[in-house]
Amino acid sequence: MKSTVVPAQITTVEDKIAGSLNFMQIILLVFSLIIGTAFYGLVPPKLHLTGIKIGLMVFQFLIFGTLALRYQGRILADWLVIYLRFKARPRVYIFTKNDLLSREVLQDTIQEEKSESPVRASNKVTQKIRKKKTDEDFPIEDRRSIISIKPSKKGGFDVEYFKA
Repeated sequence: MKSTVVPAQITTVEDKIAGSLNFMQIILLVFSLIIGTAFYGLVPPKLHLTGIKIGLMVFQFLIFGTLALRYQGRILADWLVIYLRFKARPRVYIFTKNDLLSREVLQDTIQEEKSESPVRASNKVTQKIRKKKTDEDFPIEDRRSIISIKPSKKGGFDVEYFKA
């Protein structure tokens, strides 16, 4: 089967529906119209035009109209999504050396030895260092299993567990 590569400039063309407005801009303005109609029909006094209704309609139209404006080739709603994703990403990465995964940890243990002679009334306290195995802390049934941790595109981690 023969395949051809489509250039990126062709796939990113935005269709203009009415004048210089694209589909997303028209959707934002129509959504503003629907909300304005809901204000008119549902806020008391129903189906009567009052000052507070006009104020609410103008306010929400200004918000949605502002989101529909273009800046540097994108509408402001897209820029708002980009900014909110930027602010929501983790900014402090903490690396801890105290992670026990795949490490042998030296741990202090205290043993008490009691003397058998009545002359010595005090107990000797000695400290011995033993190696603590990570197998006890992280039991995995099959050692041929693989855990893969990769950073994702949005700042998180993708963890995959493959069973052997």
